Amino acid sequence: MPRPTTDIAPITLIPPMNCPSCGGPMKADKFQNHQKGEITLDLCFSCNAIWFDQMESTQLCPGAVVQLFKLIHEHRNDARTVMADRMACTRCSEPLKLVNDLTRGGRISYHRCPAGHGRLTSFYQFLREKQFVRNLTPVEITALKAKVTQVRCSSCGGPVDLERDTSCGYCRSPISILDAQAVEKALNILAEKEYKRITVDPAMLTDAMLETRMLRARAQYPDGRVGNTWGQPSAWSDAGNTIDLVADCISVISKILD
Repeated sequence: MPRPTTDIAPITLIPPMNCPSCGGPMKADKFQNHQKGEITLDLCFSCNAIWFDQMESTQLCPGAVVQLFKLIHEHRNDARTVMADRMACTRCSEPLKLVNDLTRGGRISYHRCPAGHGRLTSFYQFLREKQFVRNLTPVEITALKAKVTQVRCSSCGGPVDLERDTSCGYCRSPISILDAQAVEKALNILAEKEYKRITVDPAMLTDAMLETRMLRARAQYPDGRVGNTWGQPSAWSDAGNTIDLVADCISVISKILD
């Protein structure tokens, strides 16, 4: 007796993805899209990078960005590596091409597969693309210099001397911070049926971040020898006492969410 035929196509399993930069396994996480469905993104917390398949970055809803805030905060103490200069697509092994693009959030850059399999984007560049990060104004930089003399570039991790520079001397990225109004909008969209209106003030973000740093530094150095800069060691040997305005503000937002 002949076996019945079926029109069901075989299921093709996509193997776990390795990071194009460091080669380590990426963590697959599900995020909600605008159609209330789910998409899966591959994240490398060592390189602070996200792999997007075609058009995935445009499908994320505001709540998914807030979810990313929490994940970045949870992995804030992971060992960090600087993103490699040359990378290849893990799907087809073609060299990834650096792309500079202009969006409503400003200039961004990412590494794209020429065969169309996707792109690798840093957390910082993704937040810029989604208009969650903005450049500090000259007035804000002046006010910040009264509280801290050195910050860490949120793009490449290099130290920025506020007394001398208004942008990173390594990658030329401007000094940036989370945009409080964009964060507030995302929180309200996400929680309009569950929570009261949440107002996030830009000055509150910076002050809360610096206060947290001061308390942490005083606990670690009770003799007060840290001066007026606080931070954790990074891949930059001379940036151990600097702060990252974007990463530290993400920590503040995560505490607000909790």
